[in-house]
Amino acid sequence: ILGDGRVALILDTLGLAQRAHVVSEIRERPTLSKRSEVALAPHERCAYLLFRGPDDGRMAIPLASVTRLEIIQKSKLEPSGDHDALQYRDDIMPVVPVEQVVLERRSRARSDVPVNTSNEANVIVFGRPGAYMGLVVADILDIVEGPSQLQQAGTRPGVAGTLVLQSRIAEILDLDYVLSSVLGRDQAQVLLKSA
Repeated sequence: ILGDGRVALILDTLGLAQRAHVVSEIRERPTLSKRSEVALAPHERCAYLLFRGPDDGRMAIPLASVTRLEIIQKSKLEPSGDHDALQYRDDIMPVVPVEQVVLERRSRARSDVPVNTSNEANVIVFGRPGAYMGLVVADILDIVEGPSQLQQAGTRPGVAGTLVLQSRIAEILDLDYVLSSVLGRDQAQVLLKSA
């Protein structure tokens, strides 16, 4: 769902190429983290999922790390351990709001940020069958292309660094940190290997 409310089709080009036997192997996808760089040349580009995070901040994550985008009914969330969970594709998927794993940097909330009173939530799903995790975000804004190298290192837990995307600064989510915070280190590594 685009920022203006229109629905757009997202094609999994790698999946289509594999299905058509044009590409035979899945490429390993690098994981961004604050302490490690993406091993790509500076001129290379990367697709990012751009979303609105806590207090109207712009955040992004490499699209290659995302399994699916879902709109769920908040009423379907059930308490399970330290987090809410959702019955998802015959599995139990932990679902966590991004603001629980990436602390807000502002001491006061912006007064003009609309409060979501809807019973629906935008969820970014990571993983594979048997190892899913969902991240609730305010809005899915767009899929954009940007530099593969971070332009500045992250300054708070959960943020790998920053980039300029669509002429605005966006924080790049540290997926390793987020998954480890929710699932624990061992399970996060299993999920990251499947991403």
